[in-house]
Amino acid sequence: MNPIAIILIIVSALLHAIWNLLAKKSRNKIVYNWYIILFGPIIFFPVFLYFLFTKQIPAIGWLFITLSGFFIMAYFYFLGKSYQHGHLSLTYPIARSATIFVPFLAAIIIKEKISSTGIFGIIIILIGIYILHLRSFKLKSFLKPLKYIREKATIFALLTALFSSFYQVNDKIAVGFVYPFLYICLVWVVSSIFYLPIIFNKKNHKDIKIEWKINKKSILISAFLNILSYVMILFALTIDKVSYIVALRQISIIFGVMLGSILLKEAYGKIRLIASTIMFIGFFLVAIA
Repeated sequence: MNPIAIILIIVSALLHAIWNLLAKKSRNKIVYNWYIILFGPIIFFPVFLYFLFTKQIPAIGWLFITLSGFFIMAYFYFLGKSYQHGHLSLTYPIARSATIFVPFLAAIIIKEKISSTGIFGIIIILIGIYILHLRSFKLKSFLKPLKYIREKATIFALLTALFSSFYQVNDKIAVGFVYPFLYICLVWVVSSIFYLPIIFNKKNHKDIKIEWKINKKSILISAFLNILSYVMILFALTIDKVSYIVALRQISIIFGVMLGSILLKEAYGKIRLIASTIMFIGFFLVAIA
C-alpha cells in the first residue's frame, strides 16, 4: 500500500473511534447523529464555499452525491439505533464491518477481483463477530452467541455496516468526478435533508433542543472529527484500492473496543479486544488479497 494512504487511514481510524465514543455517550443518539451531519459543512463553511466556487461538478457527480447522501443518512440512523441497544465495544466493531460486503460490491460495480485469500479473510471477520458476543471462553458459553446475534444491537449494527459498504463503493467512483472535500460537504448537506423526516418524528423532535443544550460542545467536536476523518479516507481513495482502504481503516475497531472498555467501563472487554483483533486480521487478509 501507498505509505501516505496508510498514515491517512490510521489517523482517520482513531478520530472515527473518538467521535463514536462521544455519540455513544449522548442522550438521544438519533438526534445527536443528525447534528453531526448538519454541523460538519457549517464548521468547514469557508473552505466549503471556496471549493464550491472553484471546483466544477459534472452532472454525474450530483448523482453520486445524492446516492451517498441517502446511504449516509441510513448509516447514521442505524448507527444511532445500535448505540441505543448495545455497548460501544460490541456494536462499533460490527458497524465497522463493511469489509464483509465491500469486496463483493466492488467486484460487481467497479470490477475489483476477490481472491480466495479475501474470502478467507471475510470468514475470519465473521468468526470475530461471533466471538464478540461471547460472555466467557467456557465451553458452555460458545453456543450462546447464536441467541445474542439476533438481538437488536447486532441487527442494527450489521445494517450500519451494509449501508457503509454502499457509500464507500459509491465514494470510490465519485471522487473521480468531484473534488473530495467538496464532495463530502455536499453529501453531508444532502444527507441532513434526507434525515429530516426522522428528526421531526414525534419520538425525536422534542429532543432537538435538549440534545443541543446538553451536548453542544460534544456535537461540534464530533462533527469536526467526522468530516476530518472522512476527508482523509476520500483522499486515500484517490491513491489506493477501495478494498485496501476499507480494510486497514478497520483498525478503528480496536480503538473503539479499548475506548468502550476503559472509558465507558463496558463488560467483556478482554474478550472483545481479542475478537476485534481477530476481525482486524480478517480485514488485513482481505486487504492483501
